[in-house]
Amino acid sequence: MNSSVKYPDQLKIIADAAHAFASVGFNLSSVLDEITHRIVETLGNGCTIRLVSEDEKSLEPAAFHHSNPDAIEVLRVIFHESSHLFGEGLAGKVAQSGKSEMVQGLGQEDMKKTLNKEHWVFLDRFLIHSLMAVPLKLKDKVIGVISVYRDDTPESYTEEDVLFVQAFAGHAAQAIENARLHRISQEAIRTREEFLLMATHELNTPLTALILSIETITRLNEKSADPQNEKFTKLISIMDNQVTRLRKIVQTLVGFLKAKSGRIDLKIESVELNQLVTEVESRLKMQLESTTSKIIHGKTEPVTGLWDRFWLEQVVGNLLANAIKYGNGKPIHIDIENLRDQARFTVRDEGIGIDPDKMDVIFEPFERAVSVSNY
Repeated sequence: MNSSVKYPDQLKIIADAAHAFASVGFNLSSVLDEITHRIVETLGNGCTIRLVSEDEKSLEPAAFHHSNPDAIEVLRVIFHESSHLFGEGLAGKVAQSGKSEMVQGLGQEDMKKTLNKEHWVFLDRFLIHSLMAVPLKLKDKVIGVISVYRDDTPESYTEEDVLFVQAFAGHAAQAIENARLHRISQEAIRTREEFLLMATHELNTPLTALILSIETITRLNEKSADPQNEKFTKLISIMDNQVTRLRKIVQTLVGFLKAKSGRIDLKIESVELNQLVTEVESRLKMQLESTTSKIIHGKTEPVTGLWDRFWLEQVVGNLLANAIKYGNGKPIHIDIENLRDQARFTVRDEGIGIDPDKMDVIFEPFERAVSVSNY
């Protein structure tokens, strides 16, 4: 712990801190711990951070650190119960005014008058000799207060120390805000995914009704002697293909959302790969016929493995659908190989290809190598 931080050292400490804030990422607890630990190492003995509440009327306890393990135990008991209204206590006063405050040279009783009652237990064991409270500000908005104090030495903080903490607090405030915004965005994503999952489940009910209706119409059409049967059969086939496609989209979305949330359920069963590929090709028949592409089968070695049929269909379907879409109407080559303990399924088209720079990107959700406006 330094008695005072000189200007050349301040720049290095702040630069190192900014790098450390970036290294810990967007976890708010990690960012707050990094701030308190660095302040204690630099100016000690103790540091607390309180953040402005959502209603912007009070300061809520967020993080603390102390160089003395015994003091940490006391703080662990009292700190998280110590909310401050704006204007209440030293930290509340700083939050309200947006200006730093420094208190030093006071006796125990006078220091108690400066701090809230929750801290009196701490003061009874560790007499604070010097204390500063500095606002955490983003531009002109106060988002919290960082308090720094010494209780094991009578040496007081200086104005230079206050200026240093103010500069440090600017970087700390930005790191805190980045972490908070990241948490908010993650919560919004979770809410969206939960809504989509609920919506996809709701879609299954009308889809099931449609599928049953199509099956009923198909049976009635087969029994009918109407000369229009061939026309109706074709229309029914189109309806069936589109409903099946829509159901697959819903199933894929449900699967994706479950995978994102770590709730993916694998149903492992014996699957013959050639048969599965043939079934997927059949479902993509209409898409293929809308182009001049033809599927050419190369190696078709028999391969049976223990896989999740649904997810394997997604892989095969996506590869074939992309080949049809981006193949420029040219032949699409398929190979199925048995490599003893592995299977290799290869799809190769003669279309526009993939930019090497996009190879990593295309495996991210909802990413593509070319603009959707091109195809």
